[in-house]
Amino acid sequence: MYSLSDYPQDASKLFDFAMQDLKRGDVYGAERMLSFSLQIEERPATFFELAKLKFQRHDYPAAHYNATRANEMARELKLKPSQSEPYVKLLAEIQPRLDAKVAMERGIERLAKDGDLHGLFEVFDLLKFEDAMMRIARPSLRMILKEDPTDKAASKIGGWPILPDDVSWPSNADGLPLAFLCRIDLSCLAGTAFSELTNRKCGFLSFFYDAVEQPVAWPHKDRYGWKVLFTPPGVRLCYPEEPEGLSEDCVFTSYSVSFEEELTFPQDDSVSKPEMTSEEEARFNSLCSAWYGRHSVEKHRLFGCPQLSQDGWELECQLAANSIIHKQFESLEPLVAAKLTEGLNDWILLLQLDSLYDAAIWWQNGVKLCFCIHKDDLIAGDFDKVWVVVH
Repeated sequence: MYSLSDYPQDASKLFDFAMQDLKRGDVYGAERMLSFSLQIEERPATFFELAKLKFQRHDYPAAHYNATRANEMARELKLKPSQSEPYVKLLAEIQPRLDAKVAMERGIERLAKDGDLHGLFEVFDLLKFEDAMMRIARPSLRMILKEDPTDKAASKIGGWPILPDDVSWPSNADGLPLAFLCRIDLSCLAGTAFSELTNRKCGFLSFFYDAVEQPVAWPHKDRYGWKVLFTPPGVRLCYPEEPEGLSEDCVFTSYSVSFEEELTFPQDDSVSKPEMTSEEEARFNSLCSAWYGRHSVEKHRLFGCPQLSQDGWELECQLAANSIIHKQFESLEPLVAAKLTEGLNDWILLLQLDSLYDAAIWWQNGVKLCFCIHKDDLIAGDFDKVWVVVH
């Protein structure tokens, strides 16, 4: 990473470096030099050149800001009309593009809030992929959160667990208590696409995790870093006392949870997807961002496709379930490796819990925590065989 300290602390020299970068076709280098130059001294010409670059890259909000600053400084410095005229013309050229972008974004937001997926495919010019993507889309139950100081919701994130009298608070391999993440009332599955996924039709699932060490599937074959407890209906429940050694970082603000069915789309290659150009892929990613973002920035859900920054979560679970680490997998005989990868689509996302700043829940680098389970174990209701992926 380059920083301003790596260059001469001279705005004029940095501006000249930017112009040299432009002659070489290094647009990103030019942007960097212009930004550094502005940190030392703000000049209208520097804002103007940066606005042109942003405009060329269709970053209309940034282009508008820099062009506006160029015009403001031109007025403050009382530049001659011949000097300021290019600034005025550029801003006039940017304004309608920015207005169109804002109008489009508002239209996209409206379509997403209305649940109009077809409209989103249309506005992103992806109608030719709609049928194929809808065939591989997976339903999920989106978790809608509302802060709940009573901590008495049947389904909730954070707060305090409610456990049977004879069940102890789960701990990690060192005997330290795990953080309570959430409780799910399984009656939420009734009448949904998931009602037949498991033999456990009612009761509760309580999710615990080592929020301090934040372990994941591969290096933790013993599964001591997390626990999913099933509580059958009709059992006497109580709020357990605070266990010794529970970290302050492992107690989260309580939120009640309601559910809404939401389609999700696979983002990795475990499912055959239609071929798209890189530009079409970018538009489809923008479509997904609008679709998933209509409720909140955070994406908590049961089932469906996870929204992860990397592919390969199914392989992580498959290898961990077979006590194989990645280096061992790479050295396996091709036929053995192929046999392992045959079952990747049998892995199911059980819970995706996003980083949630307001509740003091923060996973590695603000990513998502996913509890995953094999479909046979889900059917049997064997939640001791859950694996965790953090992406």
